[in-house]
Amino acid sequence: MWIDSCIVSNNYLSSGGNQNTRGSGLFSAGNTFVTLTNCLVTKNTGYGTGGHNTGYNRGSGLFILNGQWTVVNSVFVLNRIYCNNLEDGSGAGMYLQAGPHLIRNCIIATNYCEAGGYCYRGQRLRRRPLRLRRVS
Repeated sequence: MWIDSCIVSNNYLSSGGNQNTRGSGLFSAGNTFVTLTNCLVTKNTGYGTGGHNTGYNRGSGLFILNGQWTVVNSVFVLNRIYCNNLEDGSGAGMYLQAGPHLIRNCIIATNYCEAGGYCYRGQRLRRRPLRLRRVS
């Protein structure tokens, strides 16, 4: 699938109890092959009220469970995650599980997660700005 020149904004996903919020803006759980180019993903919010191990909030801008995504020339800003337990939130801008995925020439900035995770890949939470290497 090809997604080009789109704006994904102002989406809101809320849960309570044992429920999870994943991908308020964009969500992919299947074995998908997607190319996302020239897009703006902004102001998407995930809010969960579950306690520890009863619900989590991940990837308000983009949540990818598996498959293979290529994201090029896109911007992920002002996405937010709120949760009752700080350990239950991660990847406010982008959450990538499994893969492989290619992120090229993108801006992932000014996203907010109470746990401090702005971009998450696999089992490693990034609590500081993610450094991406330019690939020709």
